[in-house]
Amino acid sequence: MSFATPCSKQIIKNAIAGDRLAYGQIYNTYKQAVYSLAYRMLQNPDAALDVLQQVFLKVMTRLVDVKDYSKFGSWLKRIAYNCVIDYIRANEREMTGFDDDHFAGGDYSGKQDSLAEFDLDSLLKGLSGRERAVLILFSIEEYTHQEIASELGISESNSKQIYSRSLQKLSRLASLERYSGSKVGSYE
Repeated sequence: MSFATPCSKQIIKNAIAGDRLAYGQIYNTYKQAVYSLAYRMLQNPDAALDVLQQVFLKVMTRLVDVKDYSKFGSWLKRIAYNCVIDYIRANEREMTGFDDDHFAGGDYSGKQDSLAEFDLDSLLKGLSGRERAVLILFSIEEYTHQEIASELGISESNSKQIYSRSLQKLSRLASLERYSGSKVGSYE
């Protein structure tokens, strides 16, 4: 399911009226979309579950705010993004990527054996939460740097710098041997 999946006006009205079954239908319809968005930005399954819980707590209390039932998915997606950004702000110090110095000596025990195991998610784990947020919001969700700055509470120029540094960092990470598809520490 995705945020584009329609939710009937009657289900939303029933949920507003306190119908738990209707609220459960909303949850079941959108839980995977919310979790996927949170995981993609946070790269942490526990954090994504925390955000999922926060989103649906907010949805429960704010359903009466829905003005256009046909845009319910967009409304929910906005809440999800805001919850992810709030999570990043609250946990910024804990949400740093892995340290490349740890891998400098070739002491990397998490060796990958096939090129198929190297993907963007692996590279994104090397970025901090803020770097991932800026990169995803700008590149995938097509937010402007001004909108990102407003959401994250930073300046527009800082958003541009973070985006640029994130791309450079991804490029550096992608060139490291552990992402090349070759076995790290091979003596051949």
